[in-house]
Amino acid sequence: MASAQKRARTESTSTVADGIELKSPLGSHPLMEALAEQRRLGILTDITFVVEGVQFKAHRNVLVASSDFMRSLICGDFKESSSPTVTLDEVASTVFACVLDFCYEGRCRVPDVAVLEDLILAAARFQVLELRTAAALGLQRHLSAANCMSLWSLGERLSLSDLAAAATQTAAEEFNIISKHAAFDSLPKSNLEALLQSESLHSTEEAIFCAVSLWLDAQTEAATPEVVASLMQHCRFALMPRQILQTIVNEDPHMQSVPAQKVLSEQLIEKAHGLDTPRTRPRIGKLGWVVDLVDEAHKDNVTVAGRKVTINNPSSVETCIVPFAEQPIATGQHEFRLKLVDDTQDQDSAGSGFGFVTLDALRSGEIDSEGGDGFWWLRRFETRVYSGLEHEALRLPMPVGAEVRMMLDMDAKEATFFIDGRELQCKATGINEPVLPCVMGYDKDPISIELMHF
Repeated sequence: MASAQKRARTESTSTVADGIELKSPLGSHPLMEALAEQRRLGILTDITFVVEGVQFKAHRNVLVASSDFMRSLICGDFKESSSPTVTLDEVASTVFACVLDFCYEGRCRVPDVAVLEDLILAAARFQVLELRTAAALGLQRHLSAANCMSLWSLGERLSLSDLAAAATQTAAEEFNIISKHAAFDSLPKSNLEALLQSESLHSTEEAIFCAVSLWLDAQTEAATPEVVASLMQHCRFALMPRQILQTIVNEDPHMQSVPAQKVLSEQLIEKAHGLDTPRTRPRIGKLGWVVDLVDEAHKDNVTVAGRKVTINNPSSVETCIVPFAEQPIATGQHEFRLKLVDDTQDQDSAGSGFGFVTLDALRSGEIDSEGGDGFWWLRRFETRVYSGLEHEALRLPMPVGAEVRMMLDMDAKEATFFIDGRELQCKATGINEPVLPCVMGYDKDPISIELMHF
């Protein structure tokens, strides 16, 4: 391995300047607001918690209604059930304050991401399920290269599949950074394999190979040839320059076994015969708005600010499609999440859509708001799901601020859509060509959509 490919291990943390606000999906209630005011004033409180020497007065009935843990503690056969004062260990006072705020008001403000990680553990311990869900969503919105590996592990440990999936996506997109972290060396093999299989992995194939080799170097026990081959099969050797194959891959000690050489030769044969396989095809890479693929007539109408795109159409009869991947997707299962930031409040006059388009259809400019060949999408107007020109109007609510989840299954040739976690029973079917994930604007009113990690 060339010394230039070795890396310094680093650690970093993440904070949010103005704090992170969490809200219950059920919202607040006037009665709970009144009880919260009573708690602040100490009116009719009948239990006091002591956490790190700080006293918190509360109402037993509120805690029993909000927390299964508190119900067992207060109503069970424990000494705390009759004691006016309860001391809690293994939780920070700042975290417990957030738990109480959420139980009473359905919302709380967390100072930074580090406290948010502690809060989700506390929510799991105290069995406040709505807080656990809200905290998981908060963590998904603040994923970064610095915390994605730890949150990936946390999501798996707490069975929070959405958090684990979002952390995996972030880790894939920020691979060049996370592969330089000390924590990368202790990444479980199954997690490393998940990254290597990801179409969203954002790096050169040379850098991916070097990261795998360094991970193997760092393991306490030498990896067997079979383990090496199982990882190396996900490196795309067919996309590497000849010089890299000769000077780095062939010289690497991990590639000297028969299983590893077999993986390498199989891929080079696929390349030599011009076979179109996942291992000979470039990865999708990091997701982001690809304005270069927008029709020339609409480029001036598209504004990108970070992960948010805004489309300002001058006419209600024209359409503007903005992809958020550079490479069309041909195989596998993929998930994308977006948030409708701005559109008309009147859904009957909505001008936004979410879906998938072939590169040929995108370049043809023959797609309008009634669909078109090579276009599969969810239209906000009447919540219509399109498969080409065929569609079904579901007429389900899709308010501004809604979170849209798109599940693309190229093996089944279909896409499934979710609105705020609710699955739409009508699928977009017949996706038999490689497609780009995209959004659409087709009305004079401006629309804004945010591409979300979560």
